[in-house]
Amino acid sequence: MLIHRGVNMKHHQSIKAYVMGILIFTLSIGLITGCGDRDSDPDMENTEMNETPQSQPDRAYNEDYDTNRGQEQSFEVSLEGSNEVPEVTTDASGSATVTLKGDSIHVEGEFSDLGSEYTASHIHKGAEGENGDPIITLEPEVGNDKTSGSWDASYLLEDDHRSALMADSLYINVHSTENKPGEIRGQITSSGMDM
Repeated sequence: MLIHRGVNMKHHQSIKAYVMGILIFTLSIGLITGCGDRDSDPDMENTEMNETPQSQPDRAYNEDYDTNRGQEQSFEVSLEGSNEVPEVTTDASGSATVTLKGDSIHVEGEFSDLGSEYTASHIHKGAEGENGDPIITLEPEVGNDKTSGSWDASYLLEDDHRSALMADSLYINVHSTENKPGEIRGQITSSGMDM
């Protein structure tokens, strides 16, 4: 009986060794194929496993966009009749500073010497040399002479208008009774001074 038990123990040990070998082999294969080869896909480099891959330029743009949203940026405006399309001959002039912070702009400035009474002023969407639609109605404090005024107010800015501002594609237009399309105009351009 003792011999029989020894044979049984040897058989049991060899089965145990066989099963352990298969288990180790299976786990090794699973680990190798489960991890994959990240070097074969350059877009996966530096990407977290649960992150959707995107191209590097998109990622850089999104980070810059989010980073710059919290910073103040200043833009300058020089209002003149020669900036109108078509050009207007006038003695009127003005200037403004537009400050962008987040989703808001603050407009501070003044105009004077309009050839006729002030009727309206707006921020329009349009590149230099082209007319565009108004996107924001400005509300200045108009002087007693009705030909001058000043702005000092904040306005919300939509994302596509923010993009146009960053591309120098917004302008301020001041309208008067004799120059309904606009008497003086100025492109809102970056002053190069981030605050």
